[in-house]
Amino acid sequence: MKRKQLLFLLLTICFFIFIETLYARGGGGGGSGGGGGGAGGGGGHGGGHGGNYGNHPTTIWDLIIYIGFIVFGTFSGIVTTLLVWKSEFSKRILHKIAGADPMWNFEDMKLYARQTFYKIQDAWENRDIDRVKDIVTPELYDKYKIMLDDMKARGEKNIIGNMNITNTSLIGCQDYKDDSMDRYVTYIKGTILDYTILEPSNEIIKNPNKTEENFSDTYHFVRNGNVWLLEDIDNSVSLWDIISTKNYKEKE
Repeated sequence: MKRKQLLFLLLTICFFIFIETLYARGGGGGGSGGGGGGAGGGGGHGGGHGGNYGNHPTTIWDLIIYIGFIVFGTFSGIVTTLLVWKSEFSKRILHKIAGADPMWNFEDMKLYARQTFYKIQDAWENRDIDRVKDIVTPELYDKYKIMLDDMKARGEKNIIGNMNITNTSLIGCQDYKDDSMDRYVTYIKGTILDYTILEPSNEIIKNPNKTEENFSDTYHFVRNGNVWLLEDIDNSVSLWDIISTKNYKEKE
């Protein structure tokens, strides 16, 4: 019986570690930051466990927490390794094609993704998607306009600040003979202050403690002539999303 209970508890903690690692903020700027809080809290428990090790016998919960940290650390290591590998693969492909087509400059594309991130957050906070109409696809424009108009109708507003990007990795690129099919994907990770107020009272209805949150997004771009347009933002990046990102160059 004890073995079954232990197995169940281990699977449960692994499940929540997995979920909290993958899911961050949602909707282009408003989120929970649960992933960051979960990871940070785990670190605190780890320190306490280490300090008490010599004074108390190991319990089942000590074992579960210890194994949980191993699983979390292993998963984080896998994600980091995948990002490096995918980025290097993209870089090799782009090195071959950038000479003939300057649109495929590796560093310029990463910089453009970061700039787009900040512009999107500004548009989201001001509930004005027209601010980025020239850098998003018509489909994404319509989608976000509906979402932001709905926020206005409810009197909700995201307040966004203290944005700090800690990692920008170009992890996917697709180059076709038909330029309109060209695409690339950038993984963006960092921290952000994001809370929601209700107008006109300015009551904080989300993240009342104004806690800075971790986030990880993928920004998806599609080519339109000599411009990259933002096609989609994924705020719930999974391990499979990273693995399945394509790197491809169509043969001449």
